Amino acid sequence: MQNPHKVKPWFRDHDGWWYVTLKGGGRRKQVKLARGRENEPEAYRRFYEVMAAAGHIEPSPEMTFNELAAQFLAYSREQHKPVTTNWYVRLLDDFDQHYQGRVKDLKKSHVDTWLRKHTWSVSSRRQAITAIKRVVNWGYEEGHLPEYPVGLRKLKRPKMQERV
Repeated sequence: MQNPHKVKPWFRDHDGWWYVTLKGGGRRKQVKLARGRENEPEAYRRFYEVMAAAGHIEPSPEMTFNELAAQFLAYSREQHKPVTTNWYVRLLDDFDQHYQGRVKDLKKSHVDTWLRKHTWSVSSRRQAITAIKRVVNWGYEEGHLPEYPVGLRKLKRPKMQERV
């Protein structure tokens, strides 16, 4: 297996694309990630999806929530209906605008602050917390995280409201 810490996206000037080079079976494969030097953030987002799908990302206490979410979304695209994956994408992209830190540093207060920035109903808040917890639980269960973040253990979803 390729060392994931030595692999990173690189930019090719002559065609204007971000790439990653994957090794496997004695061959190298260059995968296009994003077009345009200004699209480096998108290239890194795609890089984590590609690396997760190829099984090249090892458990790391330094993993950011964005990196873990990208791996989860790659999994979701394979395992869930598009409507479900799009639901995760919408919530996780919004949360990523709020929190760019490591998973191990993620706390209930980070999620609470994010939720307060929105005027969501109790049901929507419950869904948002479900998405965050699902990513972290999946990461831990799949071995992408060496331990469950202590700061999230007290994060609870609001009770479902009775439908009227």
